[in-house]
Amino acid sequence: MNETENSETFNGWANRQTWNIALWISNDENLYRAAYKAVDLLKSRGILSKTVNQEWTKAFVKVQFDMVFGVQETPDGYGINDPEIDWSAITEMIKDFA
Repeated sequence: MNETENSETFNGWANRQTWNIALWISNDENLYRAAYKAVDLLKSRGILSKTVNQEWTKAFVKVQFDMVFGVQETPDGYGINDPEIDWSAITEMIKDFA
């Protein structure tokens, strides 16, 4: 069984919801640039690890999705407020942008 068939993970992510949010953040140019610039600025000020946590990430993603898509979901229909999203994994992905 490969990862896409495993009921516990999806393409290396906790689940399909987390993977979908991560996919859009890392593949939509506007979302990626916004996340990159935010973490780069926080890193340059030496406050990245103190600032970027799950709550920050979720709030940041909500604002960015509103600005880019005008809704709180991906174009695929995955809502940002889905309780299954692993925000700690999304946070680590965004921190790696810096």
